[in-house]
Amino acid sequence: VDGTIEQLDGPRSFDVQPLRSGALPGANPAEVAEFWREYESAVRTHSAMVIALAKMLTKIERIQQVIAHSTADIGDMDDRVVTLRTALLDIDQQLNGNRSKQEPGEKFRPIINDRLFSVSRGVDRSTYGPTTTHRRMLEIANEQIKDIHGKLVLAEVNLTALVKDLVAKGAPWMEGEPLSTIGK
Repeated sequence: VDGTIEQLDGPRSFDVQPLRSGALPGANPAEVAEFWREYESAVRTHSAMVIALAKMLTKIERIQQVIAHSTADIGDMDDRVVTLRTALLDIDQQLNGNRSKQEPGEKFRPIINDRLFSVSRGVDRSTYGPTTTHRRMLEIANEQIKDIHGKLVLAEVNLTALVKDLVAKGAPWMEGEPLSTIGK
């Protein structure tokens, strides 16, 4: 009320009881909840990586435009830009798959999103818990996430260093960079 938040009641404890037993024995609820939390963590990390990669690809395009339109002596930066762009495109292919093979009927290796979707479809609204296949799919997805995450972090460091070097050599300010990178 008028910007003031007031707690109306405290927490209440209760026990959840299953309505019926399933036809097949399932995992205990604690195991099921633990698996769901692990799945949620993988999805959260994957989503963050997809967004971060998209922003990095946009930034590398902006850097290419800055170099093309700059009057500063930054011609020696071209090799770094090409190397970094190639690395980002390789990461994009690992994370999002080969875009030219994503046409209907084309076969391609499963990507993280495919594996996470498979896990989601298998355990969504299930009280039996994850199967061995679900556990293995999540394990593979987490291995891929770990590998790509490390590459993305390195690319982010290299991209930040490249932008700092460009600014230090007198390149124009780029959209998305803090105003503190330009002089007054």
